[in-house]
Amino acid sequence: LRYVRENLAEHGYEGEGTIIDKRISFEALVTYVAGNTIYVEDYDEETETSYGMPIFLGMSPTSAVLNVAKVGNIADFCGVITYSENFGVQVSDIKIMPFDPTYKYNTNLISSDNPVVATEITGETLINDGSKIQGTFVSMKNLVVTDTYTTKDGDSIGAITITCKTEDNKTI
Repeated sequence: LRYVRENLAEHGYEGEGTIIDKRISFEALVTYVAGNTIYVEDYDEETETSYGMPIFLGMSPTSAVLNVAKVGNIADFCGVITYSENFGVQVSDIKIMPFDPTYKYNTNLISSDNPVVATEITGETLINDGSKIQGTFVSMKNLVVTDTYTTKDGDSIGAITITCKTEDNKTI
C-alpha cells in the first residue's frame, strides 16, 4: 500500500474528482468494517508507517467477498483504484471467483484472526501528517473535549462537531 499511496499520480490520480479506474493488487490487513466499506492497512517496516486504504465492496457483495472482508484477515486484494466524494481515493470492484481460483483478478485470503492494533498518534501528527494516516486505524490518548457544535441547518443538520485538546496541547 505504501507504493500505491505514495504514487497515486502513476495510477492516474490527478486530484479530487479524478476518474482513476486502474486495477491494482496489494496485501493488507482488514482493520475495520463499516457497512459495505472495509478499511485495510499494511505496515511498512522501512518507514515505520501504516498505510491504509478504504475498499468499497459494492452494493451487493458476494458471500465469498464478505468472508474475506473480516477484521483480522490478511488478503491479497485486487481491485480498481477509484475516487469517491465520501472517501477520496479508494479501491472497489473486488472479485473472488470461487470456481476459478486461477482467475488473475481474484482477491485471496492469506490468513485470519490476526491482531489489529491501532497506531497511536499525536495531535501534531494529525495536523501536519493527516494525509499519511488517511485510511489507517489510529488512537489518541488523553483527549479533552473543549467545545461542541451542532449544525442547525443545511445538508448536515444535526451533525455534531467536537473540538478537543490533545495530550501534546494541539487543538483538533
